[in-house]
Amino acid sequence: MKADIFFFSATGTTKKVAQAIANGLHCEAVWHDLTLPSARNAAPVSEGDIVLLAAPVYGERIPGFVMSYLKGLKGRGRPLIGISVYGNMGFGISLEQYASFVAGNDFILIAAGAFVAQHTYADKFSPVGLGRPNEQDLSEAEIFGKRVREKLDLPRRTSIVPPKSNLPKFLANTPDGTVRVVIRAPKVDRTLCNSCGACTKRCPLGAIDPSSLDIDERKCLRCMACVQICSQNARAGEFQTRVLKSIFGKLGKKPAPNSIFID
Repeated sequence: MKADIFFFSATGTTKKVAQAIANGLHCEAVWHDLTLPSARNAAPVSEGDIVLLAAPVYGERIPGFVMSYLKGLKGRGRPLIGISVYGNMGFGISLEQYASFVAGNDFILIAAGAFVAQHTYADKFSPVGLGRPNEQDLSEAEIFGKRVREKLDLPRRTSIVPPKSNLPKFLANTPDGTVRVVIRAPKVDRTLCNSCGACTKRCPLGAIDPSSLDIDERKCLRCMACVQICSQNARAGEFQTRVLKSIFGKLGKKPAPNSIFID
């Protein structure tokens, strides 16, 4: 059995979860990394027996540009596994997005999961999901993969319907990019920056000017990949207000569970 695995992973946590699931599936995996802009220039191609989609949650949803790109996939009645990775606060409408996707692209949603990772904005003062996915999370992801493989080996494959989000309508219907009202795009500290250009190459939306190293606020996803990759600690994201930072820290204190849907 061959699996096409399409993933978007700005800071690497979604890739870790997808790898653990692939280990459990015990099949030939063909990896499609959609993180950098150049990877999304050509239309997606999939010839595998099954398809796994894995993406992070930003502002209660998988980014629209990721889902729009994936619309080029043709299911031809094949099984699909939908995975979202969220920062300990909530996975929003992400699994509903997969349900809508399969309905319009001729796939069968046979399993879905929402796995916890360290929140993009976590730090030592607001340790929301800090250190996740940990060994336990990755073990659960692998077991999930094994259970999906057992289902795939059955003579009849039934589809699943993931639960609907309990988000208030005004949050569920907000457009992409609303996270911008919460946090600013990471600015560069020129006293620390050595102009290596690593942040420019790592940006999944090409939002960093290669000459000035300034970030286009309208393009920036607030994924903090540029913060993570910087060896000089020359970039940092800031909440729009201290109140928002305080709320963030309080809401994300309790460790969230991984949620899986197979049967």
